[in-house]
Amino acid sequence: MTLKKILFTLFLLFFLVLSIFKVGAADYNPVITAKLESGDRLYTDFIEEDEFEEINDKYYYNKFWLNYKQKISSSDYYYFKFQYYNKDYLLSDTYNNTTLDFWTNYTYMLNDKTRNRYKLNIKDKDYYSNEDSSYSSYRLDYELDYDYDEKNDYSLGLQRQWNKYKVLEIKDSIRDKIKLEWDYEYSDDFSIKTTFQYEQEVHDSFSTTTNKYGKQLSLSFKYDL
Repeated sequence: MTLKKILFTLFLLFFLVLSIFKVGAADYNPVITAKLESGDRLYTDFIEEDEFEEINDKYYYNKFWLNYKQKISSSDYYYFKFQYYNKDYLLSDTYNNTTLDFWTNYTYMLNDKTRNRYKLNIKDKDYYSNEDSSYSSYRLDYELDYDYDEKNDYSLGLQRQWNKYKVLEIKDSIRDKIKLEWDYEYSDDFSIKTTFQYEQEVHDSFSTTTNKYGKQLSLSFKYDL
């Protein structure tokens, strides 16, 4: 079964089950939201000698998403989201693509100070005039937020993403990311955030694509005048 069929089956199953059985606390009703969008983007180059703009390219797009969210308590909830996104270029037809996305999120409190969040994203991107660029990805996220005291909050983020190309398997990769954050509220008007992040993207041993590694440390503040 192709990933497109898997995504479509997941979409139908989730909404069929959720339409029959209301999974959640009786005090909270599920919320369904959706959006349909259609438009175009125009790219031009300015020709200085002739003083006019020349069309470089243009694409038309259609986007639709549907989201189902259910609160379980005042702090706990889950949601499912499905999105269809299509682009058709006027000139660069190798960029024409259709993307299918499925997301799910489950957030809940372990106790009064600790919050857990699990997220899953499944994506299929099909360049139908350039199959070499078509790929599927699977991403798992885990976040842990800890409210230590009135002034200090800590958070941990872990992510792994598998990228699978449909034709050029040598481009397959696994991307990992870890993020640590510390929020310090010095006063009601002034707070500081410190973030450390490490990430890597590793390809198969037989691949000629370069592996990537990176880390960053950032410091930011917020001051209410």
